[in-house]
Amino acid sequence: MNEEFETISHPPEQHGENYFPKKLLCDHLKEVGLSAAQAVASIPSNQSLAPFAFIAGASHDFAKYTHFFQAYIQPENVVLQRWRSDGYKEHAFLSSLYAAYQVLRLLGEEADKERQISALLVFLAVRHHHGNLATLDDDLGISVPDSIEELNDELPGLSRRLQIAKRQVEDLREREAVLGEELDAVFVVGRPFGITIDGGVQAFLAGEWFEVFKRLASLKRWFVKQRIVGNLDEGAVSFSRLLSLFSALIDCDKRNAARLSELERPFLPVDMVDRYEEERGFTASEKEIDQLRNELYQKICKRADLAPDDQGLFTLTAPTGSGKTLAAFSAALRLREKKARKYREPGRIIYCLPYTTIVDQNYSVMREVFRQLSDFKGNEQRYLIKHHHLAELAQKVNGEELPVEQALMLTESWDSEMVVTTYVQLFDTLLGYRNANLKKLNRLANSIVLLDEVQSLPAEYWSLIHRTLQLFANTLGIIFILMTATQPELFSKEEAFELAGEPDEVSKRFDSFQRIEMRVNMEPTTLEQLATQFEEAYHPELSYLFIFNTIRSSLDFMQLLYNHSSFQSDRLVYLSSNVVPAERYRRVRKISTMTRSGLSKPPIIVSTQVVEAGVDLDVDVVIRDIGPIDSIVQAAGRCNRNAGPSKRGQVYVVNLVPEEGSRVDGAYCKMVYGAVHRDTAVELLRTYDQCTLPESALRECVQAYFQALSSRIATGK
Repeated sequence: MNEEFETISHPPEQHGENYFPKKLLCDHLKEVGLSAAQAVASIPSNQSLAPFAFIAGASHDFAKYTHFFQAYIQPENVVLQRWRSDGYKEHAFLSSLYAAYQVLRLLGEEADKERQISALLVFLAVRHHHGNLATLDDDLGISVPDSIEELNDELPGLSRRLQIAKRQVEDLREREAVLGEELDAVFVVGRPFGITIDGGVQAFLAGEWFEVFKRLASLKRWFVKQRIVGNLDEGAVSFSRLLSLFSALIDCDKRNAARLSELERPFLPVDMVDRYEEERGFTASEKEIDQLRNELYQKICKRADLAPDDQGLFTLTAPTGSGKTLAAFSAALRLREKKARKYREPGRIIYCLPYTTIVDQNYSVMREVFRQLSDFKGNEQRYLIKHHHLAELAQKVNGEELPVEQALMLTESWDSEMVVTTYVQLFDTLLGYRNANLKKLNRLANSIVLLDEVQSLPAEYWSLIHRTLQLFANTLGIIFILMTATQPELFSKEEAFELAGEPDEVSKRFDSFQRIEMRVNMEPTTLEQLATQFEEAYHPELSYLFIFNTIRSSLDFMQLLYNHSSFQSDRLVYLSSNVVPAERYRRVRKISTMTRSGLSKPPIIVSTQVVEAGVDLDVDVVIRDIGPIDSIVQAAGRCNRNAGPSKRGQVYVVNLVPEEGSRVDGAYCKMVYGAVHRDTAVELLRTYDQCTLPESALRECVQAYFQALSSRIATGK
């Protein structure tokens, strides 16, 4: 190299006790290109993307070759001082044009527009690899310009980017020989992924860069008309391909820049849940409830083994408290092993839940299962992590704690065999545009995603969720398992494989659980009246759970109970989302101790819906305000959960109103769930007014509710 400086991508860095020397730009491009291609090649349906992923990685920092960027990254180099200019150091836009140019060269002149779409996708991935994805109009304008000047009035921001690119091209032409030599060497290493082109630098800098921009602008107009307006399914597939390319690029780029190498993935025994249950005596229990749970566990495991190899959508429908969590984990391990026989690497297991409270709870259960593995203690996060916005950041490898920035990167990338997380994290990845969320998408390839308490997903989004899960089952090879006692009508019986058995088996299992009775009273009742009724009916040997629709009504009722001298304050426990998660988790543990030890006085719990989905509570009596029927049934799942030897648990549905004389049924319900949910629930509950329903009847109630709700949403009535 006949220059007085080396072209680098990243300067020397000190990470804790580790020193990393400067990284040459050509090495960075080779490494990111190869790792990005390998990432998408692991996805069976996306293997054709591998050469384009390589080009994205090998081109993403092309414009860092300018004197302007090198002066910025090497401020101490006196040779580069005269090129110091913040206005010209931006590198993503010109790099994205170069990446698209290389894709078009690889495809050849005969490629039709269907194939040329790959150039548009690579352009978008590289253009935004340091930020969030944006609209095509922002990146390529509305019309196809003949010159940069045409864009001055229409889109001045885009015109400015092109002016900067033009000046950068002029600068790069001074270094054309160096660029040609290095980029030819970069693209040679892509041969195993079908790369048959060289760096092509001379023609690109001679004027092809702007011709590529115009070609992409024209292609964008065709794409919008044909793929988005004309064929939504094809547009969705293109969207999935874009996210795959973008995720592979940004994840590999960030790891390479941080000098973070891929860790060897640990082994998960397929029978680890079986061993856990046996060691703790679950399988040998003679209690009727445990025998029902064991029967369900065996059925689910057997059905997972027998499921078709190409099946991507599963449901798991079973009563609350029947042991779905561990059974689903065991099924996931079995499905994971089946996939591992077919593909090079086993998929990860992603366990998703609606609320952070139950993320922490389920994570604790999973952690107990993983503890039986010999090297789990020193490598815990390589096996299992929890990820939500409040989760603690910590990563150990062979007992050594990693620096915070590396721990953050591994956690946010879901670089673990099992991740316990929230729906927000999952759907912000599958349907998102943010860089931070999308970098983990490539880790979802061939994974098994457990959607627990799936009934909590808003009914208004069922159609979108249906299409989304189908799309990523087909394009990323993801297996989705939808778990709940109140299964919404997201998929038909033909689309999804039921792990709990055939329809008659599932119905029979629900009939076998007779732990509670539910009584419906539609008479309007104020909070004061409810408190008075409770004082009259209160039995000190029983535990109680009140569930309100709003935080305000729960707080008001809690104050009413404090004002009644007959209730001892040490029995009162309050739970809702306005209690910070750590304290909420502590209170749930306290309640569990009070209800199970037999040494404490039974609690009186005042709560909101935060306890309905997956929180492991077991009380004698539940009182719930009118709400969606599936929420009421989930609330009932906290009553006599473990089938105590005494009489059945009691669940009361009450019609709370803000003031005496009000006839607005479900007034508090409408504040939270909206008119459609409230009206559908009230209409159905009126048919059960003053009735007592056994647990076996609740599933039919839920099915009727979901059918009515779907009809209302579809018709807008």
